[in-house]
Amino acid sequence: MGNINIKIPSEWLIYFSSKDRLEDEIKKFLVIEWFRLGKISSGKGAELLNISKWEFYDLLTENNLPVIDIDKNDLNEGSIALKEVETAQENPYKYI
Repeated sequence: MGNINIKIPSEWLIYFSSKDRLEDEIKKFLVIEWFRLGKISSGKGAELLNISKWEFYDLLTENNLPVIDIDKNDLNEGSIALKEVETAQENPYKYI
C-alpha cells in the first residue's frame, strides 16, 4: 500500500517525542474517529493500526467509546425476550 504526505506544522512536534510518535497519534485519531462515525468495524480498525482486536477495544475504552454499539430499541427488544425466557423457565407448562 502506498503512502500519502500531509503537511503538519512543525510546531506540533513540541507535543510529541518524535515525528514517528506524532504520525502514530494521528493514525490512531483517524481510525478511532472512523469507528465512532460507523465508517469502519472494530476488526478493520485493529487491522489498520496493526494491533489485535482486544487492543483496539482497549483503545476505544481509553477514549470513552463503547466497544459494543447497541441502540435503545435493540436493548428493549433483548430485555423483553429475556423476560419471556425467564417466565418460561419459571412456568414451563405455560406455553404448552
